[in-house]
Amino acid sequence: GGDIVLNKEAGIVMSLDMFPELAKYKGQELITTDGTTLLGADDKAGIAIIRTTMEYLLNHPEIEHGKIRIAFTPDEEVGKGADHFDVEKFGAEFAYTLDGGEIGELEYETFSAAWGYVTINGRNVHPGSAKNKMLNAILVGMEFNEMLPVNERPEFTEGREGFFHIMEMKATVEQTKMLYIIRDHDKVNFEKRKALFVETGVYLNKKYGNTVVEATTKDTYYNMREKIEPVYWIVELAGDAMKSLGIEPNIVPVRGGTDGSRLSYMGLPCPNLFTGGMFYHGKYECIPTRSMELSTEMVVKIISMLANK
Repeated sequence: GGDIVLNKEAGIVMSLDMFPELAKYKGQELITTDGTTLLGADDKAGIAIIRTTMEYLLNHPEIEHGKIRIAFTPDEEVGKGADHFDVEKFGAEFAYTLDGGEIGELEYETFSAAWGYVTINGRNVHPGSAKNKMLNAILVGMEFNEMLPVNERPEFTEGREGFFHIMEMKATVEQTKMLYIIRDHDKVNFEKRKALFVETGVYLNKKYGNTVVEATTKDTYYNMREKIEPVYWIVELAGDAMKSLGIEPNIVPVRGGTDGSRLSYMGLPCPNLFTGGMFYHGKYECIPTRSMELSTEMVVKIISMLANK
């Protein structure tokens, strides 16, 4: 029930002060990292749960079920997991992704998402003779970032609040490139965010010159809510399966995306189910084994309940 030492030598500790969610899992087995890299539960946990579910069904032929379709997609984190997915060949009316978080999470809303690209062309001159000549692309890049709303960054937002997030910056005086992700659950606000991003570049060009800043966006996926609401019974089915196992469904918006976002717009509605993982994408990533077991039981229950509908 106390703090978890991930790496004694490096002094890396997963503390209850920083991660109070851990208190809910006191006494349970927890799979963690060694403090040097991420765990990969996002989404190896989903793969393990699906494979375990299929093994269980094969070993228990008495469980009635219809035709079951399974797919594993790569590159979900960069929005390309569904690029080559053949919905017609898959042959299902709906599906579920297993790419969720803590026990009980059930999601049918995601962010709408876009990449934001910024290229700044500066003018490098020897600093000894740079007065009125040098244009430092690094400083213009910093200015661009500071013009975006400071309180609309991931570290200051939650729930359905959107954000701008700088992911990468490659900078020299001569040229600076920045990569952003832009996120919002609301379609109107999503469009406003992209417009502000581009307009920031336009403003800086008026200040420094027309060819200095190039700011563009590219959509990657959209909030799947509008595609799932017409078949909301599939969300209710998952919720009922959880309740039958003593799990209280926690319907929350995904502060991210899943391949279900893309697939829902391709004609395959895909709510997202919990795997149990926490604190993804870093060295503090972990997952309780009991949560994975309950996720497996939930999938089996959904399958068996559907057979009796």
